[in-house]
Amino acid sequence: MLEFTMEHKVTDVTLYRSALEYLKVINITQKSEESCPQTPFCFIAALTTELALKAFLINRGVTENTSRKIGHNLVRAWSKSVELGLKVDPEVPRWCDLLNGAYDRPFLARYAKTNTGIVSSPQHELHEALNNLVSTVGDQLGLDLNGNFV
Repeated sequence: MLEFTMEHKVTDVTLYRSALEYLKVINITQKSEESCPQTPFCFIAALTTELALKAFLINRGVTENTSRKIGHNLVRAWSKSVELGLKVDPEVPRWCDLLNGAYDRPFLARYAKTNTGIVSSPQHELHEALNNLVSTVGDQLGLDLNGNFV
């Protein structure tokens, strides 16, 4: 009997392509006449940020163990990416820090507690910042905005 085993690995390309998919959601919300609710918008924005930064980190040889230590902390992921050569402002931007407050422990964007309010930059600013971040990461990975090698 013939057995097939397929290993499904997380790679810089798979993470970048996932970041692009979530970025499309962000872009669609900005074209809508109806505003997106704040909490889901921030969650998707944070996930896009995490995926883009982790794509860069994996590309630069960060191990799975180090990635786990970074966890969902966007500030740590940003700082480590800068340390490894990501061409962005070395200072963690306010929008990223604010997203981190809802996205990292205690995961308020996922598991709201009594009287939880999500504070973030305006959605149009996050839209612009995320498009810039994902584009910058793609340029440094040699991938276009469709996730294809250039």
